[in-house]
Amino acid sequence: MTALLPHTTFHDPLPAGVARPAVSDTDPVLRVPGALVDPRDPNIVRLAADLVATMRASPGCVGLAAPQVGVSARVLAVEVSGHPLARTSHGTVVLCNARLIAASRWRKGREGCLSVPDRTGDVKRAGRVVVAGQLPGSGEEIEPAADSLEARAFQHEIDHCAGLLFLDRVDGAHAVHARREGPAALATRQAERRASTCPPPTCPPRPGDDRCALPICAQREPHPPGVPYQGRR
Repeated sequence: MTALLPHTTFHDPLPAGVARPAVSDTDPVLRVPGALVDPRDPNIVRLAADLVATMRASPGCVGLAAPQVGVSARVLAVEVSGHPLARTSHGTVVLCNARLIAASRWRKGREGCLSVPDRTGDVKRAGRVVVAGQLPGSGEEIEPAADSLEARAFQHEIDHCAGLLFLDRVDGAHAVHARREGPAALATRQAERRASTCPPPTCPPRPGDDRCALPICAQREPHPPGVPYQGRR
């Protein structure tokens, strides 16, 4: 077993990756168990690099698996350094064909997912794990041990590689929650709302109607499109 030290980056040198768009939970690729891969395959090495790039380009993301970028393969990346809930951190860990070989200290915790942007869930996971997997590039087998958030992130991404979402792990609908907006997202939404309210300076047309096309227009009575908004009625 390879001993890992905190704050190291555990993957073979990877090429510069490209951030890919993440698929949503309605995409069938997330429900298909990923294929085992050859960690020495250049295409897998590029995929691993893209996972790291995508994860780093996604605020708050602490892990990503290949199915989340539309590729049904058992490749994942985890990075929890600097997160306030992290107790162990091995830096950037990229693994092929990862699997759990030990798990203990089970407890519930709240989880979110880049592919499920509107919900979080209470999921029971092991608080301490040992994971086995191969490094993309060399194919070297490593067995990092992780606690707390890093352990949860490994389990979450291994589930993705098996065609599972955190929604499959919750006890029921009562354990699924609407995601609360962070300050940055809330400010962006409020700015967009202000920019789309009447007038800018006139109301746009709505096909087949003589009222404003904006669903949040404050003018209650019908008014022709193109007429300056006169204020609340």
